[in-house]
Amino acid sequence: ISSDMSTTSTYAAALKRILSDLTYYIDLSTYIFGTMGCIGNLIAFSSRQMRRSSAALYLISATVSQLVTILVCVGFRLFYDHSSSNLMNESIVFCKFRYYLAVALPALASYFMSLATFDRFLCASNNGELRAWCQPKIAKRFIMIMVLVGIIIPIHIPIQFNIYNNLCQTSPGSAYIFIYGGYLILVVIFLPHILMFVFSLITLMIMRKSRKRVIPELTVTGNNLPNHRRKLELKLIKVILVSRINLQVVFLCFNFRSLSCKYF
Repeated sequence: ISSDMSTTSTYAAALKRILSDLTYYIDLSTYIFGTMGCIGNLIAFSSRQMRRSSAALYLISATVSQLVTILVCVGFRLFYDHSSSNLMNESIVFCKFRYYLAVALPALASYFMSLATFDRFLCASNNGELRAWCQPKIAKRFIMIMVLVGIIIPIHIPIQFNIYNNLCQTSPGSAYIFIYGGYLILVVIFLPHILMFVFSLITLMIMRKSRKRVIPELTVTGNNLPNHRRKLELKLIKVILVSRINLQVVFLCFNFRSLSCKYF
């Protein structure tokens, strides 16, 4: 029996080591290639031509959120999970700060992408009043509102998280654990991705019904925009649809990785 237990312990230790090495290389690859990809997107979306579109502003905001998420959250994981540091269970500030950022930053990126898909839905609409909302000045207002909401809404996380029993966690036995779980599942994960899916689906349906794109009138006289601008708007719809899929894959992997480490 003791021999079997020893063998089981050896296998468990080996499996734990393999998983640790695997997650390390995944995090390292995400940190390097994710940072490079975000920088490339920022360069592309920040061009003079792209900045004239409201969708590009949402994409820039989403990319910045993704970049900060990678640099901060993945950076914390590389530093903390693969070192002997116990700072998270010793420092109240670090405990609260890490949980807050690991939830707020990815959520911001998701909701910015939701705004981008919503913007393309408005842009593809046959309703002129809806298309009028697809303007950079309106996008800037929505972005500022979303930043404020994204900062304020998760403020309950650093309030409730603290060091209990030498662990960074919520108060043991507290009802907040159910509130926190519901917030993560409904508000952070499901809601933005459902919105992205719905607006993307409606946009694709509109595009299938009409090959001729209708774009927002940005002038009072209602003059048509140049043909190259029409092509740009159509390309942005395709870019956002592809980016939405990529974001969902990355976001689900991020949260799966977080759940496996017992934090978000």
